[in-house]
Amino acid sequence: MNALKLVNLTGHDVVIFERPKGGEVATHATDVNQLKVLLRVAPKPGRPKHLEVASEPDIIEIDGVMIPSGTEWYTGTLQYIPDPEPGTLYIVSRLFASAAASSGRDDLVYPAEEVRKDGIVAGCFKLVRAKPFPTEWKVASQ
Repeated sequence: MNALKLVNLTGHDVVIFERPKGGEVATHATDVNQLKVLLRVAPKPGRPKHLEVASEPDIIEIDGVMIPSGTEWYTGTLQYIPDPEPGTLYIVSRLFASAAASSGRDDLVYPAEEVRKDGIVAGCFKLVRAKPFPTEWKVASQ
């Protein structure tokens, strides 16, 4: 296994915990202080990356109340992402990694198996690469 460099593009710290040995571990930890921190990766300074979004505003009326609404979609533009660099993995969001996977980027990872404390993500147990979104979706009936 080659040593890699991690660059955090999420805009917040990413904490990777060691999975405790023996048995399943709930990802809703009551005391994250009992988990060993393997690595804490601070965010890279500068503008955070994002997916370019376009939108069309609208208003819907519900029970006589006018509610701001609209339609949003991703334009297919990945903004502020560095070019690939040998030996470097970039930490991004799950959505960003999934969107970028279809462009052939395999150097983007996202936190998975998140550990939450009081409903807030405190860290994760692993970093994973995304596969491209399916080109066709099926709607499963209930």
